Amino acid sequence: MAENTEITIPVADPNDPYAVPAAMPSSADRAPRSFDLDAFAMPTSRQEEWRYTPLDRVAEFLDVFEPSGLTTVEVTGIDGSPLDPEQVGVEVVDKTVAPSGTVSKPSDRISAVEWNVVKTATVVTLHGDVAQPVRIAVTGGGDAPDALHLVIAADAGTHADVVVEHHGMARLAEGVEIVTGRDSNLSTTFIQEWEKGSKHVGGHRIHVGENASLRHSMVTLGGDVVRIRMDQDFGGPQGDLNMLGIYFADPGEHIEHRTMVVHNHPDCRSRVVYKGALDGQGAHSTWVGNALIQPTAPGTDSYELNRNLVLTPGAIADSEPNLEIENGNIIGAGHASSVGRFDDEELFYLQSRGIPETEARKLVVRGFFGELVEEIGIPQIADHLMTIIDRRLARGENEAMTNVWEEKMSTLEIKDLYASVETKDGRKQILKGVNLTVNSGETHAIMGPNGSGKSTLAYTLAGHPKYEVESGQVLLDGEDLLTMTPDERAKAGLFLAMQYPVEVPGVSMTNFLRTAKTEIDGQAPAIRTWTKELTEAMKRLKMDPKFATRSVNEGFSGGEKKRAEVLQLELLKPKFAVLDETDSGLDVDALRIVSEGVNRAKENTGLGILMVTHYTRILKYIKPDIVHVFADGHFVKTGGPELADELEESGYDQFLPEGADSESALA
Repeated sequence: MAENTEITIPVADPNDPYAVPAAMPSSADRAPRSFDLDAFAMPTSRQEEWRYTPLDRVAEFLDVFEPSGLTTVEVTGIDGSPLDPEQVGVEVVDKTVAPSGTVSKPSDRISAVEWNVVKTATVVTLHGDVAQPVRIAVTGGGDAPDALHLVIAADAGTHADVVVEHHGMARLAEGVEIVTGRDSNLSTTFIQEWEKGSKHVGGHRIHVGENASLRHSMVTLGGDVVRIRMDQDFGGPQGDLNMLGIYFADPGEHIEHRTMVVHNHPDCRSRVVYKGALDGQGAHSTWVGNALIQPTAPGTDSYELNRNLVLTPGAIADSEPNLEIENGNIIGAGHASSVGRFDDEELFYLQSRGIPETEARKLVVRGFFGELVEEIGIPQIADHLMTIIDRRLARGENEAMTNVWEEKMSTLEIKDLYASVETKDGRKQILKGVNLTVNSGETHAIMGPNGSGKSTLAYTLAGHPKYEVESGQVLLDGEDLLTMTPDERAKAGLFLAMQYPVEVPGVSMTNFLRTAKTEIDGQAPAIRTWTKELTEAMKRLKMDPKFATRSVNEGFSGGEKKRAEVLQLELLKPKFAVLDETDSGLDVDALRIVSEGVNRAKENTGLGILMVTHYTRILKYIKPDIVHVFADGHFVKTGGPELADELEESGYDQFLPEGADSESALA
């Protein structure tokens, strides 16, 4: 690296309102632009700019701090070879000596903090036709907060590709400035492949020169929190900006990208396409795209698109495209966004040709990202990215199983449970020493004659006040449910699907479900996300969307009530579900739909199931691991799935007290 020297970087037109501290004359972006930290209020979740950001996780970057200086920057050819100094210049500049090395001023508090604490800037200048892609390797400095400033400047007529790779462990506030000279053609690819626990915040300020083209690619594949804002403008007519984004959020990760494209000169083109996948509980992505076409920009052609593929339940994608047009003389302007899950028809088609579901899902995800990966245009990078995506998918499958069988492994233990009920003839003991252990992912079928106490067991577990526990314990992950109220048992992870669901007049299904979800999760789900999840769940269960506005179970047929119970099961995501004769009163089609819903819940969350039934037909759809015979208030026999077939042939009389039969057993 050369010694620190003062340099001057080409800047945007100083008369352009986008390049000066004053707010833009538009509602599209009211953010001030200033090097002064006091120009920016401390962020809160009520501010539009910050409402999706987990501020508690980036608090260390919201005020000035002393950078560790441990982050390293290395500039080489893409294969690690030295660069031609005639084509690529690399200098470390004292930021306080050369403040002119800026494209525009910071536009949010984090960017202003970075500018105020950083000591030096790494400046990479590009000249002529650069023979091979330039690789800038940024290695994190560990757990200590650090700041980095990078300037990439392409001279007039330059043709070059630049790849900026971030890896290692980091707490990094980064500022990036990119300027393209007249008639230049520049490609910049930023790859965030941080280690778990890393935090990366900052901003990119981009200036596209007259008749210049820039392809700016952002690939975010790792980090506890990654939040990057990108502000772009044009320095003259005929500018061409192509912004590509790829991101993959793992469990608990927050990935946020914000783009602001300002068309301030005639006949310029911008295209913004971001695609992301989310995998695992708590994975969260945010994309906010803004495009402003000013009165000075006739002939503009602008488009922005964001697509999100949610691979598993528990992941949330926020997507907001915004467009403001202040000039009617344009070629075109549009935007679109979507958040979706795997297309069942696509998966079915692939599976019908012999491709296993797991491999089919991989193919769909590769296809989802493949077009953008190829468009980056650097073969070494494209191959590397597809390898990483494959690795993430494989890791996601393994981690999903680990989550179910290790991290989320739960146990429900019923120990020597006795319970009674008040009858017209006095209190009668129904449960007589029940013992049972159910683990996550297991399905236990409980079969037996009428009046044997199966439903009493179900309602006693849920805490119905009609049933009095005389002795025993019911432990869910070591906590005794018998000391809890019914709502506390639900919050602990127990769900009862009732044989005869109750009607609640005046309380809409939507309000009921969202209130229950809020209480169980401890926080209200986002309205838009919740509405989409509810709509999709109802669609899977083939429920009329109008039922969402009806009172709870009011006017529902028996089959519709059973579907509503399974709808709640899918949305509330308990640890254990007790299904009390869910199959009763269902025709063949309804039984299949309800069973598919139960199986989905088990597959997605590792649900443990206690299924009370008289008949074997539901066991053809919901396969039991263990079958129990319940008679005279306790379990009298336990076996594998074959036991159900034996009961179908021989009946229950062999298990009843002497002198009783299945028709005369006590109700």
